[in-house]
Order: sequence, then C-alpha cells, then structure tokens
Amino acid sequence: MVDKSQIDDIKRNLNIIDIAGEHLNLRRSGNSYFALCPFHQEKTPSFSVNEELQIFHCFGCGESGDVITLFEKLNNLDFNDAILELAQRAHIKIDTKNSNYKGSNNKEILRINKAVEDFFYKNLNNNKGAIEYLKKRNINAQSIKDFSIGYSESNDHITKKLLLKNLTKEKLISYGLSTMRDNKIRDKFRNRIMFPIKNIKGDTIGFIGRVIKDDVKPKYLNSPETEVFKKSEVLYGINIAKKEILQKDFVIITEGNIDVIQANQVGIKNIVGIQGTALSQNHIDTIKRYTNKVYFALDMDSAGYKALQRSIEITEKNDLISKVISLDDCKDIDEFIRKYGKSKFIDKIINAEEFITFSIKYEIKNTDIEKYEGKIDVIKKLLPLINMATNEIKRSYYISEISKNLDIPFETIKDFQKKGKGKTNIKLQKKIKIPSSEIYFLYLILESKKLRDIGTRSIKPEYMRGSNTKKIYNYLLETDFKGENINKIKEVIFKNINKEYIEKDNNIEEMTKDLNTIIKIINNTYIKKEILKLKKELSSENNSSDILEKIKILSSNYI
Repeated sequence: MVDKSQIDDIKRNLNIIDIAGEHLNLRRSGNSYFALCPFHQEKTPSFSVNEELQIFHCFGCGESGDVITLFEKLNNLDFNDAILELAQRAHIKIDTKNSNYKGSNNKEILRINKAVEDFFYKNLNNNKGAIEYLKKRNINAQSIKDFSIGYSESNDHITKKLLLKNLTKEKLISYGLSTMRDNKIRDKFRNRIMFPIKNIKGDTIGFIGRVIKDDVKPKYLNSPETEVFKKSEVLYGINIAKKEILQKDFVIITEGNIDVIQANQVGIKNIVGIQGTALSQNHIDTIKRYTNKVYFALDMDSAGYKALQRSIEITEKNDLISKVISLDDCKDIDEFIRKYGKSKFIDKIINAEEFITFSIKYEIKNTDIEKYEGKIDVIKKLLPLINMATNEIKRSYYISEISKNLDIPFETIKDFQKKGKGKTNIKLQKKIKIPSSEIYFLYLILESKKLRDIGTRSIKPEYMRGSNTKKIYNYLLETDFKGENINKIKEVIFKNINKEYIEKDNNIEEMTKDLNTIIKIINNTYIKKEILKLKKELSSENNSSDILEKIKILSSNYI
C-alpha cells in the first residue's frame, strides 16, 4: 500500500481545477466552477468543482469526491492506476517494487503498444515507398511527428521481438499485434503505413494500417478490439484536439484519420475522426465534456447522408447543437483542402448550416418539387428529423424552415407531422397539492421574462419538493416556456395560488423581491433536506470523509 502521507502529498501538489479543466468546459459561478456533468445526461450544468475545498459534487446525480476520485472516474482508471499517474504529475516518487502497489493489466498493453509505435516510427525512414506515398498525400514531416506515423515491414519483426521478451502467443494475438497464418504466428500488420490510435490521455491503444498500393486488399486494417481499444469509444486525434475544442467551443467530426491530419496541418485542430464507425453514445459522452456544438464534415453520398441522420439522432437526444459543413464536390476534408486550400475550408466552417437547413436542401436537390407529390415526398423524408427534436420550440423551428423552403403553410405541415406521430401532452391535475412557495415561484416566472431569467438561473427542477411542480417546471424548461400546454399550465397555477399574491397589484420591483425570497426558501429547503439525508448515512457508511465533503459543498450553497 502507498503511505497516506504520499497520497496527501499528491493532493496538495495538484489542483482539481486543472484536472477537471482537461475534460470539462468549466464556467466560474461564485466560489465554484460549473459544467455539464460527465457522469450523467443533463441540460443545465449541475456539476460543481470547488477550488478552495479541492472537491467536486454533482447536484444532479450525487457523484462527488476529491481530485483522485475525479481523475479515476474521468479516465476510467482504478485507484492504483490513478495514483501512479497523478504521482508522476505531482513529481512524487512511489516505490512500486517494495509494495503491493501494481497497475492493472491494461498497463502492459499500453506499454507494449508504445514500444511498437516507436519501432514503426523509426522504421518509416527505411522505406522510400512509404515516404513517397505520404508526400503524395501531402502529409508533411511535422504531421508525421505529431501523429507518430510509421511503417510495418513484412519480416514478422514485432512478433519475434516480443516473443523473446517472454510474451506468450496468446497475449500477442489478444493484444492485436499478431495473428495466426499458415499455422504460424505472424505480424498482423505487414507492409503498411501505420497510424497509432490514441486515447484522450495520449496512450497508444491500437493501430490503423494503410497499404501503399491501392490494389492490395484490404486497403485499411485496424486493430481488433482489446481491453484498451473499443471502436465505439475511439475518436481519432482527440488527444490533440481536446484543448482546442474547449477554446473554440465546437468540434468537427469527420470520418478518416487523413482528414484529421490534413485539417491539423492547416491549423484546424478541433477535429476528430470516427474511423468509419457510427457515432455512438460513448463518443457523445466524451464530446460533451468539452462542448455542446458538433459540426459534421462527412461524405454526402446517399450512404453518408443516412449516416449523418443517424448521428443527428444521437446529438438531438443529447440536446447538442448540430451543424453540417458542406464540402461541395469533394468527398472528404482531405480532398477539399488539397483542392481549395485552408481559407476556403475555414469559410465552409464559418458558414456551416444547421442540420435541418442542410437536410431540406439535400432532399429538395434530389426531388422534383415542382409537383405537389414531390413536396409531400420531401416532407415525409424530413418527418423523422422533426420528430427527433427534443422540445416543441425545436419542432416548430424545423417546421417553419420546411414551410419557408417548400412554400407550404406552417399549420399544414404541423398537422401532417401530428398525424404521423400523434400528440404528446403532459397530464395536469385540476387541484394539485404542492408547497405554496413553489406555486408562487411558477406564477412569477410565467409573468415576466426578467423574473423567468432570475428564477431559472437559480432553481433546478430537482429542488422542487412537489412532484407536480417538478413536472411542470421541467416541461417549461424543455419547451422554453412556449409549449402547447402553456395556457393550461397558467390556468392550473392561477387556480391553486393564494389569491392575495395576485390581488396586490405588484410592480416588477416588488415581484423581484418576492422571487428572491422564494428562491432562498426553495434553495435552502433543498439543501437542508440533502444534508439531513447525508447525516443519516454517516453512522452507517465507512466513507465518512466523502460524506463530510458533500456536506461542506452543500453548506457552501446556502443563500
């Protein structure tokens, strides 16, 4: 075991804000920093990082802890591996030989992958054909270095060398470096330009091998899935892109590794590749740590367009802003940059279209809309995009864009959409039992935009004690206070509110004072309730220090 004093030294030498800032888009608010929680889906930031206390807490899902816990969770490490990595950052030496402190089996895979990467990289200069190919693809020396591009020969050198280091055949095959061919164990990658695949920390988790001559099949050969390499989690170039994504506040998603490299060469570094796989929830979970804006730059043939639609469905479910970069007559970023150059590609990024606008133009381009049947066909094709919108505001906006482009009345398309999907209404009770302060809160934020802005910044739905007020407040936030049930909600609130509140003929100043008082009541009631629950856990839980840290965070948010 590592001494507790060493663990304390690690904590003292690190700043939790630096660790969180590598993965999250932090915004300062008072004494804390806030971001969207990386551990659960949410639309309003509830993940708090306190620099003074060096702790984090999510008011949505309850995750909390110190800098070590945060590093573990963000990087999917066990405690041992987290301590070893953080000790290096803190310049604290840990003697692993004289203790039982060992990293996981993943460490061996990553160490071997790095050694193989270094061998491929050094070997590149020994092959003129590989160098000529990279020059032909306009990949310069700096990119070769930045992306550790190398070359694999056909002499089974990797397999032979690793077998001499007492690695078993089974391990080499499971690590994705060797394969059985003609009853012999051979190198998996032979006569290929090698592109290492790295995780968010820069560890080499796998490889992409590309042949020099296009008549050799397969053209691309990827590492198989291993303990450290999962295709649905890989974003090529994320280790280089993450800081730039935070700064630019958007990410460009493309397909291939060459596209990522070409963009980097012209100074566009907030770009990642999904390597020919479908965009997954794992990809989105990583992206959301850095931004909520996604720009797609994919091949827009019919297959590419369908892939874009599937990707948009995932970004919509996660309430991300999605745009599409048009590449005109080019099939990918690589071709576009080589043909038109950096400045025109930057123009394309600046003029990226909202996905609904792009989709309308795409469908119109491929349909004869001079005929009424053609317009109906376009609407039918666009219905799935309307229906995947997460709230009524988005749906209405999408319908208005279609209406404008097809010259069909908004209500006609709206009725058509409802017939295809059916209405979705929230159920409201005529008489609801909820705390009077929460009813008055809802009344005030429905009365004025100024009051609404104050209220929604301060109170989250989970602060509400009444199940109906929570449901109504959630609905108001999701629909941006413009949902089809808004009048019904106002009617219910009016029937339940204490009439003395609305008979006083309050002016906006008085109403603002009332709202601030109610915010204090709702906020502090929620905090007291949460602290009480935590105090009950103290007697039964062993991790009392974590619970005390949670209580400290909650206490600091009293108004």
